[in-house]
Amino acid sequence: MPGTALGIAGTAKNTGKTTTMTTILQELDRFDLGMGITGIGYDGEERDNVTGLPKPRINLKPGQYIATTRKCLQAGSAGYRILAETGMMTPLGHLVYAKILKEGLVVVAGPSRTSQLKRVIKDLKGLGCSLILVDGALNRLTPLIATDGLIMATGAARCPELGRLVEETAAISSVLNLPVIDEWEEEEGFPSLPLRFIVDNKDLEILGGFLRKGVREISLPGLIAKDCWGSLTDLLLAHESVKQVVFPDPLKLLVNGEPQDLCGHFQALKEAGLKIWVQRKPGLL
Repeated sequence: MPGTALGIAGTAKNTGKTTTMTTILQELDRFDLGMGITGIGYDGEERDNVTGLPKPRINLKPGQYIATTRKCLQAGSAGYRILAETGMMTPLGHLVYAKILKEGLVVVAGPSRTSQLKRVIKDLKGLGCSLILVDGALNRLTPLIATDGLIMATGAARCPELGRLVEETAAISSVLNLPVIDEWEEEEGFPSLPLRFIVDNKDLEILGGFLRKGVREISLPGLIAKDCWGSLTDLLLAHESVKQVVFPDPLKLLVNGEPQDLCGHFQALKEAGLKIWVQRKPGLL
């Protein structure tokens, strides 16, 4: 099924994410593309004192599609026709598909799980959308693994010190550009790592026992607590048999770790001769 899904995430409020999304919608509208929009959860934007809902911020035109909730559609100024229910529930109500009939502002509130976002993207493509924009944020990156590409918006609202902002942005880019491993197969004779996450010393002890088996390649879970990264790096460096480390995707890493710290740990591993891979990733645009 043709079509492209593009995630747009901001590192903080007021870093230009909404402006970026609006500009893309405006520029591509003249090409008569089928366009759809949805989001990851919702931002918790400034709320209307009467409805209690986030205030509408995205302007859509007739012929464009949106996956959001009934309440959010009612809170906006755009005219619409509801096409179908999704059966998905969000904090702001049931998620529906709608076609815009009259230009106006909308509130975007979408699914919060990767599996749900995959289905929404598939359904919007089925409605004829050639381009689907997905509204996200740095703390809600994980489901955006379902998209084909990712735009990150940042700016002074994130950090007023230019040097620090540039350093963080470079680190985010570095993590998002970790290479994808072509083929991943666990070594015969070695059991799978019995961990879905690494969040405390007990998990690190289990990992240590696994490494003592002499594995050359290891696939680690994406959810790793910030406080565990130092000990994790030391463990990997202490076992010289390990030559390759594979993570599920870079988005999980960014959600649970500071970008600069992650780059520091990866650099230490690379200097020791280890290769760092991810199984999949969206392209950074």
